[in-house]
Amino acid sequence: MSYDLHPGPIIDDVLFLKDSHRARDIFYNRELTKLVFRRADQKFFLLLNNNPITNNVKRYINIAGFGGVIDCGYRNLDHGLLEALIERWRPETHTFHLTIGEATVTLEDVNVLWGLPIEGGVVSGCEQPSSVAERIVRCHTLLEDLTVCGQLSWGSAVLAMLYRNLCKATSSSAKNIGGPLYILQLWAWCRITTIAPRILHPFDNRRPYGAMYGLKFKWRPYEEVISFIPEICISGIHSWQSECYLIYWDVVEFYTPQRVMRQFGMVQNIPRPVPTSINEHMKLHTLTRSGKPEKNWMNIHSEYVSVWNQRWQNVIQGVRCATPTVEPNYMQWFWSRTVLYITNPKSQEVIQPGFQDHGSRSQFLMDVISQTYRQAGDFMQTESTSNFQNFESLQNTANQVMGMLNEESRLHYPSHLQTGPANLGGDETVPHSLRMRERRCGNVRSGADTSNVQHENCQDGTSNVRSGADTSSGISSLPSLDLNL
Repeated sequence: MSYDLHPGPIIDDVLFLKDSHRARDIFYNRELTKLVFRRADQKFFLLLNNNPITNNVKRYINIAGFGGVIDCGYRNLDHGLLEALIERWRPETHTFHLTIGEATVTLEDVNVLWGLPIEGGVVSGCEQPSSVAERIVRCHTLLEDLTVCGQLSWGSAVLAMLYRNLCKATSSSAKNIGGPLYILQLWAWCRITTIAPRILHPFDNRRPYGAMYGLKFKWRPYEEVISFIPEICISGIHSWQSECYLIYWDVVEFYTPQRVMRQFGMVQNIPRPVPTSINEHMKLHTLTRSGKPEKNWMNIHSEYVSVWNQRWQNVIQGVRCATPTVEPNYMQWFWSRTVLYITNPKSQEVIQPGFQDHGSRSQFLMDVISQTYRQAGDFMQTESTSNFQNFESLQNTANQVMGMLNEESRLHYPSHLQTGPANLGGDETVPHSLRMRERRCGNVRSGADTSNVQHENCQDGTSNVRSGADTSSGISSLPSLDLNL
């Protein structure tokens, strides 16, 4: 009997964009354009460093709603970490697909980490043809009444732009990525503690939590400090768990906290389908402000704005739990619908200096053990009693090995090993060329992790950043950056 490996999803009723996702190219070792990370805040923070803000000026910045961003300051981006997260981002669900389930950046994260306001009207309006000078005048007009400016939902606008930029970057043809990527990096540092840098400043209850920045995934990283952080960081608490749409001018992205209920201290159940159809998803992602004079985006997106304005009526409810927990069938459901392998453990790659990425191979071996366990069980049902003890012994061995790894629950998850060739919808059996992967700052990819995960009672919720591989690097000294996570 011959086997082939299916990267996932085995059931494709959730991930309908799997064929155009860069993860599929990585699995087949196709050449991918290296993402260029675009930032526009270096000069701004350099200006602030050379001209420190006085307390009197800072007071007005706080009124406008941006004081927390100033407090968090400027940090270099870890491109390896961010690329690993991009490989796990799914534009169909607006979540990262990790081996432990789905996780995402929420309104709570934006509020707590940057202190941006969540409550208030959406940031949108009517396009007007104008020169750069006229746009500057409009910005000045907006900032004339700082109180009104601070009453807009800048937090939801930032999250909308983060979602949109992540969605674009997952495309096989993507060449660059921009947007508020530092908030994503802060999110990863808080939740995947083994990849976080050394904390430079102790917790200060006068500053946003993100200003503190020295594998275990922390579902509730702010729980111990939530009662001590500034008021601006919990001002949107009533909207954190609202099912709604995030809007910023032409950008509309759905927000579904019911897919990440463990992040809100509730038992994770099998989520409902996403609120947009495939056609609506594609339509929204093709909208742009370019060449749209006189467009009134508030009117165009009125149905989505209405949902935002009624968000308090759509707060998700669930069963509270002391430790991160999933309902019994969730992991089986999820593993059938996720991309488990990013890199292909069967591929022959050129051995390069530095850290060697073996996460996908480790996951593959666990898949083999699980398949052996299930086949032994099937034979025990059909073979003669003379072989029963042999098969039972084989099952017990598989169970003990997985138990030693704290992964015995995986014996009951769907296997990605298939008899015969895996049908992925195209002739992808021969890679176009071997990828020459860079070994810098954790910038490696893999297939699935070997973290110690208690799935039915996910107290650790561990993973390592990338589909299952130890992606740490000697340069960055990041331990186990395995986002299989």
